[in-house]
Amino acid sequence: MTTTAPKTEMARPGNHRGATRATPTTSSAATDLHAAFEELDAKIKTGMETYAIPGAAVAVWAGGHEYVKGYGVTNIDHPLPVDGDTVLWNSVRRR
Repeated sequence: MTTTAPKTEMARPGNHRGATRATPTTSSAATDLHAAFEELDAKIKTGMETYAIPGAAVAVWAGGHEYVKGYGVTNIDHPLPVDGDTVLWNSVRRR
């Protein structure tokens, strides 16, 4: 059974949550970061689809920029969109 759920994506590149830049970035460095974040985004989406992961939240600090994004939903049975502030919890039983 395949479940399709709405996807909410929220990206917040740049100076967020009072973060300060350690060093200014050049437009070339910013372009490189943008390309890296796009590549990361594509890999996360592919991994989620491949492994049937309903939701994920990612935060990366690079080059003085914070990148925060949510993917998918919190729960398949009662889906709520994941955003960058969503706390995801999973319990794994060990034997």
